[in-house]
Parts: sequence; structure tokens; C-alpha cells
Amino acid sequence: MDLTDLYSTYSKIRENQVSPMNMLKIILYGYMNGLYSSRDIETACRRNINFMFLLEGASPPDHSTFARFRSLHFAPCAKKLLAEVVLCQYLGHRKSNFFMLHF
Repeated sequence: MDLTDLYSTYSKIRENQVSPMNMLKIILYGYMNGLYSSRDIETACRRNINFMFLLEGASPPDHSTFARFRSLHFAPCAKKLLAEVVLCQYLGHRKSNFFMLHF
């Protein structure tokens, strides 16, 4: 999966210790589990072991970081990401682990 658009708009600043790849994984995993609110995703990163695993030892970002990431960085690449998911479904790759392996 080509994420050059995501990396071109995102820079790792001092306050944000989470890479853009991990932020994308957390946002998508939250969506898969019915968490759409930035505050709910922040809470899950502090309490849910699966989200902690996706953070890879980094401290959990606050809800405003998730909201900013979603609007500034995720939105430009969302159409391409959705197109790749639809293509994978068309080709028969319906298991969710397929997407995680190819990040």
C-alpha cells in the first residue's frame, strides 16, 4: 500500500511520538471496532491492550492529535485507501489480516 501522500503531509514533531503509519493503524482499527470519536480512540489507547500494541510503546496521543491527523493527513489519502480496499475485496482478499500484513 502506497502511503507517500500520508508521509508527505505528516511530520514527526516533538509532541507527537507516534509515526504516521501507527496513527493510520490506530484510526483504522478504531473504525473496525466502532470507535469513531477521537476521545473514544484516545481512551482505547490508554485502556485497551490491542491499541497499546499498535502504539509500539509510545505514549498515547490526545484526542486533538487524532482529530488533527484525521482531518489534515488521513482525509487526502482516504479515497486511495478505500479504492485499494475495494480492489482487494474484488480480488478475493477478504480477511482483515491481509490488510495488516501489507501496511
